[in-house]
Amino acid sequence: LRPNQVANPNNGYGQKIHTRQNWFYRPAFVSPLATDIAVGNEKRGAIEGPGFNRLDVGLFRNFRVTEGVTFTLRGEAFNAINHTNLQSPSVAGASSAFGTITAARDNRILQVAGKINF
Repeated sequence: LRPNQVANPNNGYGQKIHTRQNWFYRPAFVSPLATDIAVGNEKRGAIEGPGFNRLDVGLFRNFRVTEGVTFTLRGEAFNAINHTNLQSPSVAGASSAFGTITAARDNRILQVAGKINF
């Protein structure tokens, strides 16, 4: 069920938030009673997730081997500056991981490729 929002989850109210263990203010949400037939008042997008920074770079060079034959050497780097990009926090209310971030997106990935055109 959708919870009731009683405070701003993006304001720490004296607690340190935006860490992996405590991404948002958890007491801002209260579970509705099981006897309630109304859905909670929490709106979509109430929690601000972690940002996303990534720099992808590609570099290539064509080499002429003979007339009509070229060799292309290509190097690519994804997340070249290796910035940690966190996944979204867990919002499953019955889980002990509620409000925590348990994973991150991919680290830096490097690849090199060669191609012969004739």
